Amino acid sequence: MSAKVLTDLVSGRRNRGKCRRFGFLPGGFLGVVNPIIGIAAVVCCLNGPAHADVEASAQPTTVYDQKHYIDVYSNYAVVRSEIWVLNQTQQRQPLALPLRLPEPSYWPRLRRDGGSWQIPQMYLDTMTVNPGITHIEIYYGSLLRDRKGIKQFLLHVLQGYRPRGEVWFRLLDTLTSAAFSVNVARAYTNGKIIYIPLEAQPARTDSIVLQWSVKAGLSTAPHRVSWERHFAQLRSWQPDRRSASSFQPLQPVTIQNHDFYVVGLALVLMVAVIVAWWLLRRRRQTA
Repeated sequence: MSAKVLTDLVSGRRNRGKCRRFGFLPGGFLGVVNPIIGIAAVVCCLNGPAHADVEASAQPTTVYDQKHYIDVYSNYAVVRSEIWVLNQTQQRQPLALPLRLPEPSYWPRLRRDGGSWQIPQMYLDTMTVNPGITHIEIYYGSLLRDRKGIKQFLLHVLQGYRPRGEVWFRLLDTLTSAAFSVNVARAYTNGKIIYIPLEAQPARTDSIVLQWSVKAGLSTAPHRVSWERHFAQLRSWQPDRRSASSFQPLQPVTIQNHDFYVVGLALVLMVAVIVAWWLLRRRRQTA
């Protein structure tokens, strides 16, 4: 926020319509009635994430910003989501967002505004939030889907005033981005990290699907995974947009289903056996 905007808010020079850009601030006469309240409101506004001014919304609560960090292993993923929710009223309001954990989730944890960690319910949209901005942190582990030789990870993203936020994938074990495909138009990578800016997508995105083809391998038993240790490693990872400035666009990859080739080979062999049997029978008949 520029110094001119701060000065105008305190002095009351901004009209009522323009001041509504800040959503939860009073009208343009704020600074005229009481400069102290005006300064307090500006400070409250600056406490949120550093993004553009909030726009008007018909919903009392909405997503202000979101950041998702995912460590992807061969058979499972560890997720850390940070969500800033804006309550534009002066009373506690239901979250009223489709914020749900996948089933099953492993070692799920949640906290609000830096409080104590709690074990969340699967349906988080029953939560209530205070006026202003509430910071919600969520951790959970998830086994990767295996769809006939294609591994998939599904992440639901939330919609606010506009698609806003970041999604970061860190590829571990022997995984590299050369084998990965994602269902968005704009994604960037350095080979081991995939970065997706939600606001840069040309179309609305309700979910991110990361997938890649794999050969048959060993599965992972959830109880053998040290989820708590993985969460500690993920929490220490703090990438930002500046670190992605040297990334290259993620090239589209044709995902190959290895099971398809197995079935195709079996069909070819079966046809070959039938043709050989038919030729042998015909030769015997003509002999």
